[in-house]
Amino acid sequence: MNRINEADSPPNSLPSGRSWNRFFKQFQLDVKFWLFCLILLELFRLAFIFYFRQQINESSTYVDILAVVLNGLRYDLMVAAYWALPPLLVSITCGFADLVKVANRLRMAVGVAFTIVSAILFRVALGFFEEFNDVFNHWIFELYYDNPRTIFTTVASQYNLLGAAIFMAVVVVTGVSALMSFLRYEFVSEDNSAQHLSTVPRKAGVSLVIALLFVGALRGGYGSRPAQRKDAAVTRDGFLNKAVLNPYAALRYALKEHLRLMGSQGLAVYLPDEDIVGAARYAFSKDEPLNDLDAYMLKHAQGHKNQPARHIFLIIMESYDTWPLLGKYSSLKLTERLKKLAKNGLYIENFLPASDGTMSSLAAIVTGLPDAGVYTDYRQSAKTPYPSSIADTFRRLGYKTRLFYGGYLSWHRIGDFFSAQGFEEVYGGADIGEWISTNEWGVQDEHLFSFVSDKVTTQL
Repeated sequence: MNRINEADSPPNSLPSGRSWNRFFKQFQLDVKFWLFCLILLELFRLAFIFYFRQQINESSTYVDILAVVLNGLRYDLMVAAYWALPPLLVSITCGFADLVKVANRLRMAVGVAFTIVSAILFRVALGFFEEFNDVFNHWIFELYYDNPRTIFTTVASQYNLLGAAIFMAVVVVTGVSALMSFLRYEFVSEDNSAQHLSTVPRKAGVSLVIALLFVGALRGGYGSRPAQRKDAAVTRDGFLNKAVLNPYAALRYALKEHLRLMGSQGLAVYLPDEDIVGAARYAFSKDEPLNDLDAYMLKHAQGHKNQPARHIFLIIMESYDTWPLLGKYSSLKLTERLKKLAKNGLYIENFLPASDGTMSSLAAIVTGLPDAGVYTDYRQSAKTPYPSSIADTFRRLGYKTRLFYGGYLSWHRIGDFFSAQGFEEVYGGADIGEWISTNEWGVQDEHLFSFVSDKVTTQL
């Protein structure tokens, strides 16, 4: 093996075939860089499995782990190939011009970037999995839709950011040092390659093999189609199947799914033929087609037996468990006032949740529309009240509708969204308390309840 010599002779002094050999030399270094990316991605997968080893099913064996590692290699091939593509293009150019220095510097720069990005993604993926039991999914986009300051403040208070920073720094320094050493030599010396690849047919054959190998890497194999997310479930162990996709692939699929659902053609995801009338007839069991969806959803209530309530409160509390209301815990005498509300109000013990997220559940309650995987509060149609909006319905019944939210109205544009859905008055944390007395989640509960009590008694 020869040490890389960046100082090649001028092109006009090169013997016949030297330009191709120069390309082949650079290509070998690209292969080494590609292998470096593969090794780092596979090391993370093994570290990921070891870190969460308690979640491995008892029936799983080392054969299952081997299947995960080998199948995950398909997705690693794709990621590594895309990272290796920029230096490879310059290496190809080296066959026509002396750009060896540019190729070497670009390869190293891309390698450093890959190592840094990978270290960050790997550490974030570990924390994300601890919270959401997935490598990456749609929850990652809460960084955009939610309040980033609130999220980062919470993360800083619950996770050891200093330890995470040290971990990432160690990975980056170790990785970059290994890469520099790994790229110091090519596999086959330029003299040997010139000796054995001296004829045009041999060079053409090697070039064809290179092209086929790179295309296979970009596709994650040579099957009838590229590797896809549905190919990841290779074992009966749900956790191990989640370890197949590396963070790059998982993030790509999460972004792809998010854009597909949030796009203007989102209806086709759930209704390919876009026959809304036919779907409504099926859902509401109507024999005859009606004019619009309002007609399908129209219900006639029997009316109230007593005088209508002066005030109707809908209290939504996040992460408030129901178990204190259950009979077997009554001896603890917890939440006695809430039990009184349940007894005198409407209490349903068994129900199906609208969604698995805060805003998606809240939007379903307020709009009366089931969650369909899109952010209703960001839809163009949400700028006017939906016919099923609970606020607009009560407004038509003669009630004055108010929203009291202990957090900030900028969160998920909740102020604008709820006003558009028929709430006549909308109050947030800034209206309730001084900003100096709040935290990243808003005002204290007692301040919220006192504010509601004052508003309700003074403004009928």
